[in-house]
Amino acid sequence: MAIAGDPGVSDSINYYVEKAKADLLTHLNLLGDKGWTPEGFDYLRYELCTGVLPFVMAYQGITGVRLAEEAPVVQWFAPFMAMQTVVNDKVLTPDYGVGGIHWNVNRWRSGDLAMSLGVVPDKYKPAVFRLFDQAFGLNGDQTFDIYKPGDAVFALINYPFDQSEYQKGVDLPNFWADEKAGYFILRDKWESGDGFVTTITTNQLARPGSHSHKEAGSFRIIGFGEVCACWGTKTPGVRNENLENTVKMVEATNWRGAEVIEKEHQVGSGMSMLISMDITNYYLGGSKFQDSIYLGVNSAIRSFYVKYPETGGANYVIYDKISGGNEKTWEMFTSVEDVSAYENGFEIRSKSGSVMYGKIFIPAKVKVNYDPEIKKVFFPVDFESLVTLEIFESDSSNLYLFDESKSDEENIMELRRILKLGSVDSSIK
Repeated sequence: MAIAGDPGVSDSINYYVEKAKADLLTHLNLLGDKGWTPEGFDYLRYELCTGVLPFVMAYQGITGVRLAEEAPVVQWFAPFMAMQTVVNDKVLTPDYGVGGIHWNVNRWRSGDLAMSLGVVPDKYKPAVFRLFDQAFGLNGDQTFDIYKPGDAVFALINYPFDQSEYQKGVDLPNFWADEKAGYFILRDKWESGDGFVTTITTNQLARPGSHSHKEAGSFRIIGFGEVCACWGTKTPGVRNENLENTVKMVEATNWRGAEVIEKEHQVGSGMSMLISMDITNYYLGGSKFQDSIYLGVNSAIRSFYVKYPETGGANYVIYDKISGGNEKTWEMFTSVEDVSAYENGFEIRSKSGSVMYGKIFIPAKVKVNYDPEIKKVFFPVDFESLVTLEIFESDSSNLYLFDESKSDEENIMELRRILKLGSVDSSIK
């Protein structure tokens, strides 16, 4: 584009520029409507910094045409990344797909946030800049997310060295939904690094020939500066696609996505999010995108609820119901080292002092196990499970989701009401 029209340059260069534009728009319009991708967080960053955003910025600078008008998802990449990134001692991110719990900076992933500052909707520029500055700018580690020499060009173009206008303005929303991709985020606050970010995916865009993973129904939890729920790994940095926060079945989980059947959220005082999904396809079996192997699964649902109480911390309710199939195991992975498991419960204690209390209501009596090698909490499931997770800044004997004065049946009835399981159950035959 830079040499188009120069002496000796063929007019065919314009054809190749427009062809590249058309191919890029085709690709962008296959992604989610608010920034998500079937390949995960780090692979999204890979394509953004090595091709997508440099082209978008160059095309806009030379032609004056904003590609965000033809592929609106372009403008949402930076808010999407900022929405779920927590700046603490390190920059923490939900780790779907190949990658890890920390923001990676290397030859394949750098400069993308600085590039994205140039295409963010004006409404959200101050909020995205504040996150960028806190992590990488003059008030952060001062690397400006630069690794490759070319990254510096975009930092110089887009970084507002006169910061006065960016120290105010609206925050990003607390709830973020990529409806097309089936990816949902709930964040409680922005002013510090000890807030909560909860994400869950239906993996609706999983497709062959990509780095899609077995993630339908899987969730991530970042809170009090710790990654409480993450993907599992046997070797640091090496992805094992079976280590997800779901109910596993022997040879019966695959890359297929789920379908949302109940969704609601509340922001402001006592914000919450409820996502229920028909996850039957996840249990059809078979190898990647090949014909399914029928293993007797008739139907499956997962309901996931999170609430951030005004008093702090976070409460979760997770319900699974699978009709048919073989042996099943409920699994959750964490990055925290101190984990204890016992009958119908477990505790995860972080170095910061925060504690996650897990309580299993269904099955009524079950031994919970913990594998320290891969940091996995797990227990066997017949056809139904109901689990609560409550996270406090320090030890607490007052669990919000469990009333000791009530019977287990009464507590379960209340949890079912919170999850609206009456309407969910009736939608699955």
